[in-house]
Amino acid sequence: MLHLLGTGGWMPSGQRETSCFMIRRGTTVLILDAGTGIRRLATQPSLLEGVERIDIALSHFHLDHLVGLSYLDAIGTGIEKVVWGPGRAAYGVSTIDILNRILAPPFSSAARQELFTAVKDIDMAGEQIGPHPVTVRVQDRHTHPSVSFRYADLVAYCTDTAFDADNGGLARGVRLLLHEAWLTGPTGSASHSTASEAARVALMAEAQALILVHLDPRAEHDLLLAESRSLFTATDLGRDGLAIPLGAS
Repeated sequence: MLHLLGTGGWMPSGQRETSCFMIRRGTTVLILDAGTGIRRLATQPSLLEGVERIDIALSHFHLDHLVGLSYLDAIGTGIEKVVWGPGRAAYGVSTIDILNRILAPPFSSAARQELFTAVKDIDMAGEQIGPHPVTVRVQDRHTHPSVSFRYADLVAYCTDTAFDADNGGLARGVRLLLHEAWLTGPTGSASHSTASEAARVALMAEAQALILVHLDPRAEHDLLLAESRSLFTATDLGRDGLAIPLGAS
């Protein structure tokens, strides 16, 4: 099951928390990005009933994608929590060194060791994040590098990137593509994609469906949806709280 915990970008709004997506597989959970949406695991503890391990994979280190790490002390007491990041691959610095800077005093009241069990760098050449079947690629079309993810043949997640045709290859044949749609119009910026560009990636990937995520709270979301559907009809807007059966998960 895929749970959309946070489908907004930059800052939370009354409708959307910032980026956080949960894939549950038996007693294990994979979280893609730790934005403010991760707080739903504390306010809706039934989401983690029976879970023994949580792996949290960060696409990059901007605050709207990792501030939720500071909430982990309130989530799933007794559950193993492992954080994975693209520090070495994208920045040449280990993920643990980056997080130690962000979560050190006086920025955090809790020591890193109180929040999660371990921190690991993503193996870009591998096909696993913990027990999960995940492949990753570096995106160099954002203000700072980010990474995109593919979970088996079920889900691909591409956020915080300008239009990147290579993500069509990463997402080839997936059931569902989660792609950022920060801007309207035909062409995005040097660091963010439009809804039309998200649709182009979905078409190149031959994905079955597209959900627009990392939505700017100031944007005209109906226009984003219309622009994407004009190219790729099987598009929907990301909605916090939506649960999507994945069949094999």
